Amino acid sequence: MRLRARVLPRRRPSRSLCGLPSAGSAQRRRPPGAAQVREAELMHGRQAMLATVGFVFPKLFGKLPVDWAKDISLNPLEAQYQIPPVALGQIAISIAIAEGLRSRIVFSNDPDYVVGDHGFGAGMLKGKSEAQVKDMKMKELAHCRLAMVAITGMFFQTAITGSLYPLVDKF
Repeated sequence: MRLRARVLPRRRPSRSLCGLPSAGSAQRRRPPGAAQVREAELMHGRQAMLATVGFVFPKLFGKLPVDWAKDISLNPLEAQYQIPPVALGQIAISIAIAEGLRSRIVFSNDPDYVVGDHGFGAGMLKGKSEAQVKDMKMKELAHCRLAMVAITGMFFQTAITGSLYPLVDKF
């Protein structure tokens, strides 16, 4: 007896402008683990957006007006090693609290949980149609992906040249 493979028709996944699968395509098929991958992508993207702002903020607007900050470099790659241990401890505790609160929401097994919705900024989507909400979510995802690429480029440019020249002068 000979077994024959069953050939299924190929479906082209919908693609966003940058060639990556769009949020809608991942929602339609829902392979196992897709929600966790989307959650991770959104969280890393949101962190990258904050990191891009934090990378240039001290050079453009100045450092914190506290005594321990006056001797810290404006170069973020050097500054991370000059932060006092007490401040690093406060940063670590803040991150632990934020991640603990986030994990309570993500791993709650709530059937109504929408991936990436942690209640922050939810008022911006109220009163919008389903198409507008989907469009806003796609824009956020595109901005997240752009920020992840941007912070990687900013890191390597600063590490190699010591400057983010087109954006800010030498550190």
